[in-house]
Amino acid sequence: MNTISKILLGTAILALGACSGDEPAPAPDPDVPTEGKSTMFIDVNITSNATGRGTDGGWQHGIESEHDVKNAYFYFFDKDGRFVTQATVWTGGDETEGTNTNVEYLGNNTLILRGLNKDALPKYLITILNKPDDFEPANTIEATAEKLVGITTTDAGGNKLFVMSTSSFGATQDAINAGLYDKKYPYANKLKDENFRTEEGTSEGFDANRVNIYVERLAAKFSLSIASNTDVFPVEVTIAGEINDQVESAPSGHTKLYVKIHGYGLTGTEKQSYISKKIDGFFDKAPFTANGAIPNWCDCSNFRSYWGQSVHYGKQISINDANEFTLDYTTYEEATVKPGTPIYSTENTNIADNIRVDATKTSGLVPAKVTCLILTAQVFTDQACTSPLELVDFNNTYFTRPQFRKYVLQRLTDGGGLNYYKRTGAGTEADPYIYTQISADDIELVDGDDATTGFVIAKCKKSLEGVDLYQKLPDGKWSDTPIADAIAKIEAEMLNVVNTETTRANLFKNGKMFYSVPIEHLNETRDKEEKAKYLVKDEANYGVVRNHWYNVHISNIVRLGQGIYDPDGGEEHDPEPIIPENPENERFAVGAQINILSWKIVNIEQDL
Repeated sequence: MNTISKILLGTAILALGACSGDEPAPAPDPDVPTEGKSTMFIDVNITSNATGRGTDGGWQHGIESEHDVKNAYFYFFDKDGRFVTQATVWTGGDETEGTNTNVEYLGNNTLILRGLNKDALPKYLITILNKPDDFEPANTIEATAEKLVGITTTDAGGNKLFVMSTSSFGATQDAINAGLYDKKYPYANKLKDENFRTEEGTSEGFDANRVNIYVERLAAKFSLSIASNTDVFPVEVTIAGEINDQVESAPSGHTKLYVKIHGYGLTGTEKQSYISKKIDGFFDKAPFTANGAIPNWCDCSNFRSYWGQSVHYGKQISINDANEFTLDYTTYEEATVKPGTPIYSTENTNIADNIRVDATKTSGLVPAKVTCLILTAQVFTDQACTSPLELVDFNNTYFTRPQFRKYVLQRLTDGGGLNYYKRTGAGTEADPYIYTQISADDIELVDGDDATTGFVIAKCKKSLEGVDLYQKLPDGKWSDTPIADAIAKIEAEMLNVVNTETTRANLFKNGKMFYSVPIEHLNETRDKEEKAKYLVKDEANYGVVRNHWYNVHISNIVRLGQGIYDPDGGEEHDPEPIIPENPENERFAVGAQINILSWKIVNIEQDL
């Protein structure tokens, strides 16, 4: 490993003590002596955690751009958690060699802190790499840790940089006894007076008092692989309608269609992240206690933890009102990343009851309340994928769009409800009245106008507005006067027949659809059958945690996914958001294997 010569890039020094506002006071000029204060030196070794451990465990190095660091900021707090001072330094790092699989990069730093009271030195330290430009520490350590930020920033050249902060974990009792950490602020290093020295010279021989800082990325990483390196899959589908010349709801026969995968993305993601990972409260909470079902969620020996609180942890997730969505939902046109290309997201965790259908251990998942990997796809009638097929899925039966309109009216006819007729003629002997029942050409499928992706309802076309409609009376005669509010009555009857809470129509506009893969996390408490049923048995069964790498593998596609009514949007409206439906529907998800890896500890070592 190369050692970089000691270069001081710069320091930002703040006066000792807290101020009354939310933000700390501005730093004084470091070249101006502060009466009664001391200049102190502190040596730190920065170790940035490898990405995630999970279902299969293990560590994985990040690519170069994932551990590129342009700056390092150090925020010091006193014994009561009040802000004291800050410093900033950086020169670069060296990639590790050998068998240390938990460490990516190594680096040493020597910080110069001016204006300190040597009799009341700082006691806690939070470190941030690639600090967002608008980030400033708050007046207390708790408020600083809860600052909301994005997971990436950019350098002067526009290159993306991953924000990193001190890793959060429950220290061993030995480390606590040694004064290195405590559980009061698990996201910070605890400092001892011995960590500070007054001599500027070399730090050789001072290694015993060097502060070891472990940092991890705020981002979680996702990647997708598909078996056989193909993006086209044949599927056998039963279609009622023109292809099989059927209208009834229990058709027979199968049609071979072809599904083409266009790309992938994430939906149901948190919008921001805490700068520090919050793990307070877990040590005494099931299933994370020492005797609980998931006791190894905190990995002290590797300076990391495998669960935490995202911004909306413990809060209800709104999924029914597009104007009040708690999470961010992607669109079809956004979810087009090619398999093999990684994507990144904020962490998203919650208590079990807030992502279940109901508050029981046998309750299934509500996928719209967690982060899901989304595969965007399109269904075609030919293997060359040149002829997309527009379908309607109703009650697990597929229809062509024109045939579904006929089916809707047929259901009304069967129920005796389609008693609406147009009338032409003058009612004379030479020009008698002619009555024609409304047809499928008079109705259309439109957006169901709620948060269910792909949901459509049947409405009367505008061409029917203003047209008088008549009914056939029980004695076989015709009504003399038009039916009052005929269109409203027709639409209410169609809605009652084919668009109830349990039977909704789902449209594949131009054949476009998507598949959902809810992101699993800690699965020690569930067996294979419970996973297949998407049971939320315990907290942490589903979730996304910072510095974890979720590697999703799709082995096959054997059915159609969830349709999208408005995948592309238009001049007057945005594309339809992708909100996964509940797993009770067989079209819900493809079979997927999720391997969760840990990015390596990014240990950046350098002399400054």
